[in-house]
Amino acid sequence: MENFVPDGEYDLVNAQYALPFVSKEHFWKVLTMAIGSLKMGGIFCGTFFGPEDEWHNDSTLTFVSKNELEKKLLAYDLDVFYNEEEKGISKTAAGGNKFWHVFHIIARKHIDK
Repeated sequence: MENFVPDGEYDLVNAQYALPFVSKEHFWKVLTMAIGSLKMGGIFCGTFFGPEDEWHNDSTLTFVSKNELEKKLLAYDLDVFYNEEEKGISKTAAGGNKFWHVFHIIARKHIDK
């Protein structure tokens, strides 16, 4: 994902449980490219790891605070219509349990009026 270059404009960008695995060095660039690839009125779905997530000591992952995320989303000219913070123990894709701290976002790229 760190080398993501859009080849067009999209109606939907789905980045659920993907962006936190982009290194801190490239995280905001990848997010900017993903959101920038949306058509006007296009939908962005993403999941972000919060600072209380059990994996927060893993330096290969990226974690964001609620405040930092909300400021960035505003700067991207998105109309956020779903913003849920989740904290709790649940399964990983590998089947083990962990404490999750995540933000689930659904937003629309602003339509000029």
